[in-house]
Order: sequence, then structure tokens, then C-alpha cells
Amino acid sequence: GGPDWPTSVLTGILGLPLIQMLIGSLPVIVIVFPMGFSGAVLTLDDEDNILLQYSPAMLTISLMIQGMALVLAVHYTKQTAEECMDEIEVNCPIDKEVEEYQEAKKVQSKMTQREIEWHSLNTKWKVGHCVFVVIMMISIHTLQFLGSSCFQPFEVQNSIEEDLDGNVLNVVTTFGWVTLGLFSLASLYLFIFTKAIGYRVKAEMKKADAENKGIKAEVTIASEEDDVPIPPPKSKEEHELEA
Repeated sequence: GGPDWPTSVLTGILGLPLIQMLIGSLPVIVIVFPMGFSGAVLTLDDEDNILLQYSPAMLTISLMIQGMALVLAVHYTKQTAEECMDEIEVNCPIDKEVEEYQEAKKVQSKMTQREIEWHSLNTKWKVGHCVFVVIMMISIHTLQFLGSSCFQPFEVQNSIEEDLDGNVLNVVTTFGWVTLGLFSLASLYLFIFTKAIGYRVKAEMKKADAENKGIKAEVTIASEEDDVPIPPPKSKEEHELEA
């Protein structure tokens, strides 16, 4: 969606002038035009139209332009951030809540990495990994190398009513549904594994947080007890008076 879409959205959020935003984002036409042209040509029904000859070339050019634009955007964003780092730190200080959240995320990431290591998994997860990795590889390679057996030939110029009997799902063959089912099954396993590890990590973080709070409370109580003033030793006269 970049660079015009996030720029336009950000200018709207910040309440900046609309006209300046529209003028400033006009150069994006260099990226949009080749892709729009190549896509529009694909919808032509006349095979003798000379524009069809330029569609593959325009598509290649548009992909190259988009790739170059992405690289340049990353380069100049990083360069600007590095050059203006002092100004950013002064004008945009990190909130305490954000900093605490980031630290918690770092801890969570390290704990998750520890939990997903092979030697940390139990036998159930190890067997599941071996089985579903094989299923995932089979489904992906089948879709990649046997795509013609998984899907019916269908192009932009074709009609759903005439070529697919009015049902868009007919573009997938029976063999294709089996392959997609295997892929979905492997994806479901990955989702369940990710959720299970996430719940385990969160439980450990809550337990560690509770223990830390308990330790801090004990330290606070101990320090308060240490701060209690000790009465000075009584003099000889005071002892005699008490006697």
C-alpha cells in the first residue's frame, strides 16, 4: 500500500493540509501506472490488439519499479531516522508504559524461543512436528509443481457462468481440494502449537511476576523493620529510678 497510502492516512490522522498531501504524493503515479496498464490490458478480448504485446513488458517494468521503490523507501527511512535520532529522542520520548511493554515482550520472546527448542518439546509435539512438516511439504510442492492438476484453467477473460458452470469453486479440482485440505490441516496444527506455547509462556510469566512481587514485598517489609529507630541504652540513673 505504500508509499502513498500510509502517507495519506498519516496526514489525515495528524490533520495536515489535504491539498499539500495530494500534490506531494503525485510522483506515486510512476509506480501505479505500469501496473494499472498491464492489468487493464489483460482484460482485453481482442487478441489482435497491439496493446497485448506490451502487457508482459509493462508487467516486468512495474515489478522492477516497485522493487526499486521499496528498497529506496527502506534506505531513506533508515537514513532519516539515523540522522534525526537526537531530535526524535527529544521530541518523541518513549513512554514508561511503552518501555515496560517492550521489555515484557523481549522477555516473552526469549521464553518462547526457549520453549520451542527441540530438546524442550515433549514426545507429543516432536511426533506432531515430524508428521505435519511432511504433510506441509507435500501439499506445498504439489500445489507448486502439479498446479494444473489442482485447478481448472481460468483466466481474466474467461466467464464463471460458461467455464465454471456458474460456481467459482469449480476452479478447484477434487485433487486440489485434497491438497488444500492437507495444507489446512498442517496450518491448523501450527496454530494449535503456537497457541499452546503462548499460553504456557504467559502462565510462566504470571508466575514469575507473582514471585517477584512477593520478593519485593518481603524486601520492603524487611527494610521498614530495619528503619525502626533503636532506643538508646538507658543510663545508670534511669535504671536506679526504675528500681
